[in-house]
Amino acid sequence: MVRALLANGPMTTTPLDIAAQFWRRWNERDWAALTPLLASDYRHHVGDRSYTLAQFRTGCEALFAAMPDYQIATLQVIADGALIAVRWRGRGSHVAPYRDEAPTNTTITIHGMHVHRVTGAAIAEDWESVDLLGMARQMGLRLGR
Repeated sequence: MVRALLANGPMTTTPLDIAAQFWRRWNERDWAALTPLLASDYRHHVGDRSYTLAQFRTGCEALFAAMPDYQIATLQVIADGALIAVRWRGRGSHVAPYRDEAPTNTTITIHGMHVHRVTGAAIAEDWESVDLLGMARQMGLRLGR
């Protein structure tokens, strides 16, 4: 199923297919194709914060600027009706500042999960859980001491 999630195939509108299209377009940085997959009032949740589509895109573009080759690989997908859970691994070369951190010129690996809620033919909202501590450590940050 993981391979099928990112395979290029005909566009359909099941929740699983919409999630697959989201990740394919995200990896391609194709905002023109990605935006119609998101509801007009789309919300992206991380922890206790909630972001609009414009704010989500700004955050993604900051990540892409710091790691131009960053790509997400889906590791596991679970579908439960309108809810699609995706466990993923992202990798990219950290070659420019990110969140005020100097580039490390190393490959950064980030693990995370998304749960997408699909309504109709669009993702209405999603929840992201990401290993920011692991990412910070790879960037050389000393935390907690």
